[in-house]
Amino acid sequence: MPEEKSRSSQDYIDLPGSASAGAKPAAGRAAEEKSDIHDAAAAGDVSVSGGTAEPEKPVLSPAMLAYLTSIVRLEQKNGKIRLVDIADELHVKKPSVCSALQVLRNAGCITSNGGRNIRLTDEGRRIGLSSSGREEFFCYILSRAGIDESAARQDACRMARAVSEESFQAMKIYEMKRRD
Repeated sequence: MPEEKSRSSQDYIDLPGSASAGAKPAAGRAAEEKSDIHDAAAAGDVSVSGGTAEPEKPVLSPAMLAYLTSIVRLEQKNGKIRLVDIADELHVKKPSVCSALQVLRNAGCITSNGGRNIRLTDEGRRIGLSSSGREEFFCYILSRAGIDESAARQDACRMARAVSEESFQAMKIYEMKRRD
């Protein structure tokens, strides 16, 4: 099996402190994020990690997590998931969604028969709900800081995928202690 190239989150999104972080207005960030999602879907951004003792598990790129989070939201909202609805929610074209769905299918996160009957697997639902919860947490924090809702949602989406699990858990604990 060929060795897969290791990617950092900087391959997909601007991290705080990078040259372009915070330099774009909300409209520019939305267009850039849409481009990130399209480019990642076309590239098939998923890598596999694993060891000898455990089965290999997919490691999804931030863009694929955005697709998965959108699928979870659509399932909760509509009870069904259609390719066209994903494209509308993420403001991307249908071919980009088709590419992303293939990546998610190969990663074991969804099953589908074309773009009409998309279903989350248990693992896909678990990952999507976790990602959605992270977005909601960051959106809450940004809203409390006075950021308007649209910008908070866009930034929360990026933050949820840029912050490590360790940092995220520490931030949640800090916020809970701060509330008490």
